[in-house]
Amino acid sequence: MNSEKTLHNYWWIFNYLLAGTKYINFKYKNNCYPLDIINNTSGNTNAVEFSSTLLNDKNFILKLNKFILKNNIDKISFDIFKDDFSKNKNDQEILLLKKNVFNIERVEKIILFLGSDINLLFSKIRKSYKSIINYNKKICEIKNSYLENKSICNNMIDEWIDLYSEKINKKINNETKNYFKKSIDCKEAILISCYFENQFTGGVVFNINQVKATYSLSANIINNNLKSSTAGHLLIWEAINFLLSKKIKYIDFGSILNLSGNKININQFKKIKNIEKFKFGFGGEPCFFNRVSKSI
Repeated sequence: MNSEKTLHNYWWIFNYLLAGTKYINFKYKNNCYPLDIINNTSGNTNAVEFSSTLLNDKNFILKLNKFILKNNIDKISFDIFKDDFSKNKNDQEILLLKKNVFNIERVEKIILFLGSDINLLFSKIRKSYKSIINYNKKICEIKNSYLENKSICNNMIDEWIDLYSEKINKKINNETKNYFKKSIDCKEAILISCYFENQFTGGVVFNINQVKATYSLSANIINNNLKSSTAGHLLIWEAINFLLSKKIKYIDFGSILNLSGNKININQFKKIKNIEKFKFGFGGEPCFFNRVSKSI
């Protein structure tokens, strides 16, 4: 999906601006990879990810190293995503990164492999989710930013930004909002919205990077007319359905909390584990990915 187009990575910039973080642009072969900067450290928002194919390019690694030194970056970190996710494929990019003194950390994530059969995907969903999805699908209207015209899409964005701003209790300024719109316009992200009797009930955002999509942000309104009181389950299922149709290979539902070395109280732990349980309900499985860092 959009594998041949120029990459702007507006979605990364939206995340930086949302977090109030400065950034600088690293360019390579007409593509732009904005890097967040906090106290000479890059990779704080976990937005940056490079493909395994890109990291197999020695010239990319060389130019990235030069960029780090030129801009006085003391430390950088980023995730690696696989273009061709094969459990038996050798990670050649890891050898190249290690030769260039990058550190490698294994990170466990919730991954849903999409395959080609939507019925098989639905069969893997938690039983309770199926009844929620089927019920809400009958009474709700779904809109997809990828499929709607510009006017409808802009209305969807305005509705979702207002709701998300309310949920996080933070005003989202026009610059941040514009980068959200740019990421939608360039198909770097999709927004799936739900309506009950023409009233907006919420939306979910997935950002897209070549063959993978990432479950990124969600905001919903409690509506007792809906089963489970929100459209969350239906929205994610509709996104899965759409992403499969666009030949996305897998969905990243985020990292799995590892308590080792993490300072977290019991209430935070329970909240995160409940979110993970919710995500696993869509049929994903734990898989290890690589997170890369380098200190100068």
